Amino acid sequence: ANTNAVVVERAKVLQKFGARNVLVTRGSRGSTLLTEEGNVIHQEPFPLPQGTRVVDETGAGDCYRAAFAVSLMEGRPIKESL
Repeated sequence: ANTNAVVVERAKVLQKFGARNVLVTRGSRGSTLLTEEGNVIHQEPFPLPQGTRVVDETGAGDCYRAAFAVSLMEGRPIKESL
């Protein structure tokens, strides 16, 4: 199961290998960030306007992570960056 607990457990494994902050995108379940301090922050997905449909998800996670990284580099707080 892809529950929050499983996501956090696997993110902790990545931290043991040297990752400080682990951001996991989860499609329609939003995203989960495990910070180096051990905080877990979940971001719900943004709803699409009624009548809108996703045509192609290719690159969506890459774009999300890039925007997150840029936002952090610009000095915004983690929660706002998500």
